Amino acid sequence: MELLAFVAPLVLLCSFISPVHSLYEFATWTYLTFENITSSNYIPDYVIFTGIQATSSRCFLSIPRLFPGVPVTLATIPSTGGPYKNKDLKPFPNLEYQLGFADQCQSLVSVHRSRLDSCGLLWVLDTGSINALDYFSQICPPKLVVFDASTGVEVFRIVIPENVLRQDSLLVSMAMDRRGTTKLLTCPQAEELVIYISDVTGGIIVYDHSTRTFWRQEHPTFKPDPKFASITMNGEYFYQEEGILGMHVGLLRMQTKVLYYQPFSSKNIYAVRTDSLLIKDNANLAVETIYEKSSQGAGLTVDAFGRVVFSPVKENSIQVLNTVTNRTLLLAQDDEKLQFVADFSYDSADTLWMISNKYQSFINRYYSKDGINLRILRIPFSQQFRVV
Repeated sequence: MELLAFVAPLVLLCSFISPVHSLYEFATWTYLTFENITSSNYIPDYVIFTGIQATSSRCFLSIPRLFPGVPVTLATIPSTGGPYKNKDLKPFPNLEYQLGFADQCQSLVSVHRSRLDSCGLLWVLDTGSINALDYFSQICPPKLVVFDASTGVEVFRIVIPENVLRQDSLLVSMAMDRRGTTKLLTCPQAEELVIYISDVTGGIIVYDHSTRTFWRQEHPTFKPDPKFASITMNGEYFYQEEGILGMHVGLLRMQTKVLYYQPFSSKNIYAVRTDSLLIKDNANLAVETIYEKSSQGAGLTVDAFGRVVFSPVKENSIQVLNTVTNRTLLLAQDDEKLQFVADFSYDSADTLWMISNKYQSFINRYYSKDGINLRILRIPFSQQFRVV
């Protein structure tokens, strides 16, 4: 990491003006379909992915139950081969784990994001709710379910306690941190791991795995701003008042470890020092406004050089912010392929993966019956390095 911190500003000095145009369409769908799923519990128009976690062998896709008719909430597709068109997704870890709303909350109810730790464990954030965009119902407690990513075996689970929740809490995103960066993780329990969980009603829940404890942090910048809840993109309008969707741990100006985050109903990217988040009930969180975007955004990540990668929804683009130079450069722009980039993921080769889902069309029921509505795309590291 020290070497990367040294070379990153030098790369910016040699950057190009024009963006990458060769977005690779790895997989496309008109509607998401699944292995061994019959039509009786499946309404294609109501199925959308919102999260991706890429590995060297497969991509994990989160498919929340925003409306009735979503038969699978966590699925996979190989990350090799392709390009794929309308390929059936495989339920993860199996079909039985998709019945959380019907088996006394033992399996998965509704998943917006999953994240892989350095021990090969897949942490799955289950909201425990259904019909978030219809008639919201909290039918089970939210929980973290942790799987061995290679075998699909459940390793452990943690129910998120009521005292850190609020009325209508919806837990949709998470970011991983190591409390002690100089220590080796103890696999598979990863005792030094801290997880930050976003509640779109306006809070961040902190989970310290070493003590198995949760606490909640609140700050005005965690909340949605109603002034930015109305969005028109690609000629379609929708209203959505939501707090933090995109979040990721990184180094601010290559010096201070922070949690970068962006409420969806906002134009700002913020950073809060992680050491201040680790102080329970901290009324003086160290928050800084990092950048004002041209429009709202959902997905956000940090690359190997500590640069913030984000996607303004109105511009159908991917941009990269260097917090050392305060320069923002265009990585990719495509009015068709990049309609609402919901999430990003870097794999072990530093290839940037992303999903676009035309959310504005999904929520307005304007999905094309014949065209492409959902995409997995990627940009290899070599192109990212060349441009930025």
